[in-house]
Amino acid sequence: MPTARQVVAKAYEAQAMTSELARLGDRSVTIASLHTLTLSYVPSLISRLQEQTDHFSASIIADLRSVEDYLISLANGNSDFFICYDHPSVPMGIDHNDFPKLELSRHWIHPYQSLSLQDPELERSIGRDIDYLDYAPATYMARVVDHCLSRAPFRKRLKPVYRASLAESVFTAAQHGLGLAFLPETVAPGTASDYGLVKMSENYSTSVTICIYRSSRNKNPIAQTIWTLLKNSVMPVRES
Repeated sequence: MPTARQVVAKAYEAQAMTSELARLGDRSVTIASLHTLTLSYVPSLISRLQEQTDHFSASIIADLRSVEDYLISLANGNSDFFICYDHPSVPMGIDHNDFPKLELSRHWIHPYQSLSLQDPELERSIGRDIDYLDYAPATYMARVVDHCLSRAPFRKRLKPVYRASLAESVFTAAQHGLGLAFLPETVAPGTASDYGLVKMSENYSTSVTICIYRSSRNKNPIAQTIWTLLKNSVMPVRES
């Protein structure tokens, strides 16, 4: 009788075979990524890479998985790269000998709310309740935002009225005037007012690094070419 671990291993093996059959061609890569980063950051990154090398195809996977699942996907060849956020408050515990990492960019997470709402006076520890747009507890963003709130005098005034797993959903709720939200720049690039929002303060903001991982055993030629391009690119990358 197979153990649960053996069943899972077989499932990942089958996924890897399916992924290989589903590749778009010989010059193709599969990129697993946090959903938020697939909206604008990943397409922009691929566009810049396309300008530096011969044409290649990319399949983007934005499933809700654990970090371990993403690493297994890299190890078995089901994906060539994993793109995610990195923040000191959420240690990943990844062995960089097995899974090398490049730091691609740095973005900020700020508190925003609709232009139509009253100033919540974030510097006050006492005052009216603040309608708050929360992240689901198990999500990466929930842990990063908790770090931001650790030094916020208004934290006890927050009254959760909306909760979601995806930053895009929280962003839309903020646009509809449902409350205060912490949003990454990758969701609302450019000027906040273009989205009907206002940045409330930078005193409770934090920066996150956008990173890309690969397996040290990956032999896909175009994946190796892209990795070299990223290392040598004018983009602000750092290897570890």
